[in-house]
Amino acid sequence: MLAELTERLKRWQAEGITHLVVDVTANGGGNDWAGPAARLFSQKTLECPHLGFVRHPHWATALRHDEAEVHKDAERSELLPPADRALLTEAKGRLAALVEEAEKPCRLDEAWTVPGFRPQCHLVVREGLYSCGLYAFLPAGSLKGVASADVLYDGLSWRAAPGVWSGYVAVLVDSGTASASEEFASMLQTGGAAVLVGARTLGAGCGHTNGGIRLELKHSGLVLKAPDCVRYRKDGANEVEGIPPDLAVPWSKGDSPQLRGQKALAILRSWAAASP
Repeated sequence: MLAELTERLKRWQAEGITHLVVDVTANGGGNDWAGPAARLFSQKTLECPHLGFVRHPHWATALRHDEAEVHKDAERSELLPPADRALLTEAKGRLAALVEEAEKPCRLDEAWTVPGFRPQCHLVVREGLYSCGLYAFLPAGSLKGVASADVLYDGLSWRAAPGVWSGYVAVLVDSGTASASEEFASMLQTGGAAVLVGARTLGAGCGHTNGGIRLELKHSGLVLKAPDCVRYRKDGANEVEGIPPDLAVPWSKGDSPQLRGQKALAILRSWAAASP
């Protein structure tokens, strides 16, 4: 899919197209493909958002696994360039610290039983991870041949060169834009690579990792799947608040698809006319 998208962008540029609209309205998301896809649309460096995670054995197990993989690569890194060896050494230390954070207890159940309870800890670890790994961005060619490279930055595992498109980009969003689609839009907006047009997105946030955390209520037997991570925007906002557009489209609940399209097109024409 990335190869096909790359070829289309190259073809459109060769045909002299300068403005592009990416429509992710009513797009409920998908997976980490959103990151490398976003990078195709800009020659700027697009960093991944911060990823917060809950203190829980679920995350401790996943981080210990990553730590072991990086440790193996660090032990046999003598043939790697010095910069890559330094990355692995730093990553090993950072993962050890993250495992320690994940294992720290943070009991909040007394909030339900103790009047005036004030928590002495925070359930979410906010620093140390990004949605794409330990680093927000690493240049192509980093950690070549290193098995655990995607632990540090999963963009290295995708065969796609960033920065294919050099023109203007608008991303059309609405309340149906969710999850990975929100990450796609947010990365482009935060990186100054696109203008968002439409309405505030759904606010699905990060959600669940590695199958999520299963909670079974002891008395009723009800099983819940609780979110175990948080994606934070550059200004610290939680993505569950939704991603606000730069240019709002005055859609109304009763608008027909045709009217929605007409309203969006009017805003997009104004945007294109105002572009330098």
